[in-house]
Amino acid sequence: MNNKVIIILGMHRSGTSLTAGWLHSCGLHIGDRLMGAGIGNVEGHYEDKDFFEAHERILSAHNLPPDGLTYKELPPLRGNEKAQLQALINKKNERHATWGWKEPRTCLFTDCYGELIPDAFYVIVFRDYRSVVSSLITRLYKSMEEDILSEQHLGFFRRYFEKRKRLKTLLQQYATHYLKIWIHYNRKILEFVQQLPVHRYRFATQHSLLQSGSSFIERVKKQWQLSELEYIPFEERYKRKLQSRVLKIAPYIQEKKLLAEARYVFSQLTKMLELQ
Repeated sequence: MNNKVIIILGMHRSGTSLTAGWLHSCGLHIGDRLMGAGIGNVEGHYEDKDFFEAHERILSAHNLPPDGLTYKELPPLRGNEKAQLQALINKKNERHATWGWKEPRTCLFTDCYGELIPDAFYVIVFRDYRSVVSSLITRLYKSMEEDILSEQHLGFFRRYFEKRKRLKTLLQQYATHYLKIWIHYNRKILEFVQQLPVHRYRFATQHSLLQSGSSFIERVKKQWQLSELEYIPFEERYKRKLQSRVLKIAPYIQEKKLLAEARYVFSQLTKMLELQ
């Protein structure tokens, strides 16, 4: 069977779930077991549990955070780890002629998948660093917010100031860390696509798909020969009210040169989007 595999690449909180859900509704098979909703993602993650679990196991085996929120390089995979991923790919290929997956940690495994699936196609989703860092911190905050609301002895104003204090603490603790991760993930993507023929990848943002989702589907249908896709308006999936507020992260970045680096990486991603 001459399979077509479409890999949705993008860092956590970059719109990959929204894009994967949209492509799924357009007719792309993206997993037999999909992750459900969770804090900060009430519409569902649309992550393939098979790849999710495999990536977690491998990251843990290399003493990296299983959630993939790291800016450290993943060492070359061991032979048995590559064999596990190859077996998973083979299983998917046997079941589906055309299939794909979305799992943010995939960005850390691009070298391996480039070797295991040399003819794969890539939908690359990116989002500006301020929005991603804000979204990651907001997700952490929401997981703590229930604790504040459960403290019945606190009055309204006390709760309000307690919530602001906790948000500021999270920014102080995590803004720099998350910015480093954003840079690492997106540099990995940019380095990887330099090795690919230009017809094998398409860059996208939530804004670009809102503006021209129809032409995006038509182009990948033609270039990648995905006749099974049928355009569903992206705006039917996009819900502005679910977008988290963009926080002022700059004052909390401990290494100011990181902001300049992030701006440069974002400009390169934007250039790739504009050139295609």
